[in-house]
Amino acid sequence: MSGEPELLSDGRVKCHNCGNKYERIGYHWSNGSCDYPSLPRDAEYIITGLMLGDGTLRTQTDNPFIHIYTTNKEFLEYLDDSLGWITTGVSEYRSAEKSASMSDGDVSDYNDVYVLQTRTMPQFNRYESWYGDGTKTLPSYLILTPDTARIWYACSGCLNWDRRYPQSRPYVTISIRNIVDNTDHISKMFDESSFEYTPKISEDSVRFDVGASKEFLEWIGDPLPGFEYKWAYESFDEYDDLT
Repeated sequence: MSGEPELLSDGRVKCHNCGNKYERIGYHWSNGSCDYPSLPRDAEYIITGLMLGDGTLRTQTDNPFIHIYTTNKEFLEYLDDSLGWITTGVSEYRSAEKSASMSDGDVSDYNDVYVLQTRTMPQFNRYESWYGDGTKTLPSYLILTPDTARIWYACSGCLNWDRRYPQSRPYVTISIRNIVDNTDHISKMFDESSFEYTPKISEDSVRFDVGASKEFLEWIGDPLPGFEYKWAYESFDEYDDLT
C-alpha cells in the first residue's frame, strides 16, 4: 500500500504504508514502523503561506511542528479541513475571560484565542533555515504561488478603505514586520511569480496600487472563511458589513 494517509471520520488516521489505523499516527511514523509520508503539493503551498504569515515553527521535539494562534476560529477550521491528516484539530488556547483576568481588564475587550497545530514531521526541517538568528528570514529560492499568497494575505494582509471617501477604491497591503531584511527576496518572489504587477515593497509592508490590488485579489482566488472582508473590493458597504 502507498499513497497518502487518510483522515477517518472518527479522528484516527489510516497509514499510507501499512494500512493500519492510529489515534496518534505520529508515534507510529516516528518509531520507524513506517516511513513518513510525503506532503501533498497543495498542502506545501498552504504551509508556506502560513510561514510567511502567522505560522511559527517549533523545534523542541525530535521533529519540528508548525502552529498558528488566532481569534479567527473559522479560518483555523478551514485550514484544518484543507490540511486533513497533517493537522491535529482546532482547540481553544485561551478564553476571553482568562485573558481579562490575567490583565485585570474587561472581558469585552478580549476574544477567545484558538490554536491549530500540525503533526511533528521531518519535512518541516526545511523551515529551520528561516530562523537562523531567531528572526524570520526568507530563503532566496522561495516561489510565490496564488495559493501561497492567498494564505499569506489572509494572515498578514489588509484591504485599506478610506472611510472619509467610501466611493473611492481600496488598496491592498501585506505586513512584513515579522520578516527581517527581506525586501530583495520578497521582490524576487513577485518578479518570478505569475502575477503581472510588481508591488511597492518597504521594510514594513508590501503595497499594491488600486489597479494592482484588484488584480492581486483575482490572482489569489476566492475569499477564505473568516476573512471575507479582505476581499470586499467592490463595495465599502459590503466591507463594512463584513468587518
